Amino acid sequence: MFHKDTLRLIKKTFKRFLTILLMVLIGVSFMVGLLATKPIMHKSVDIYYDEKNFMDVQLFSSYGFNEEDVEYLKNQEIIEDVFASRFVDVFGKLNDQVYVTRVQELKSDINQFELISGRMPENEKEALTLGSSSFGTVFEEGETVQLYLEDSNIKDSLKYKEYTIVGTVKTPQYMASSKETSTLNNLTLEAVIFVDNEDLKSEYYTSVYLTLTGSKDYVSFTNEYKDFIEDKKIELEEIASKQENYQKEVIIQKIE
Repeated sequence: MFHKDTLRLIKKTFKRFLTILLMVLIGVSFMVGLLATKPIMHKSVDIYYDEKNFMDVQLFSSYGFNEEDVEYLKNQEIIEDVFASRFVDVFGKLNDQVYVTRVQELKSDINQFELISGRMPENEKEALTLGSSSFGTVFEEGETVQLYLEDSNIKDSLKYKEYTIVGTVKTPQYMASSKETSTLNNLTLEAVIFVDNEDLKSEYYTSVYLTLTGSKDYVSFTNEYKDFIEDKKIELEEIASKQENYQKEVIIQKIE
């Protein structure tokens, strides 16, 4: 009897019933889509990270890193890949506007970039600029950027004072919505350019990027990946403790 009454009521108010049914279906579909978006986006970004060999850990040192440090890291079983990098934070002047600019090495095995417009540099005085959601594109292709430091000679850090931008890139290293703090009096970083590796003159490496053995078996945004990295950090700290004073002693010996 209940079912007959229900069917009779549906027939009498079929248009209203159909409207409510469609609203429920749309609501359910929308909710299912929302719930599926997060894992799909995480998986997509993780694939992108793996393709570009995105770092698991970045090492910094007040004294810098030398070749012995790098070789020591390469010989550790928990470390899959090592890239020792140089960068320098400078002021970049363009059309009377000054931007806090990071100059990085063009060639890198880790945190590989993708050319999204323009072309690759064909000589040492050409550079690429970063275009990303957080930085935007500060320098345009075809523009020449003048680089300088307020408290020292830029030529001590870089081979050239000017670079012409010939292409725009994106890299997983700069995907966060927040901008990094530069080494220039803690000013906010506003632009990044990539130049020939040999143009950076520092005797020591500024930072070292690491990928860890087995890290690509995890999706980067999961708790399993975070736990994996935390466990490896303990081992990395033990490795670093054995090597941390070596560079300091080298510098002291050179001063003496």
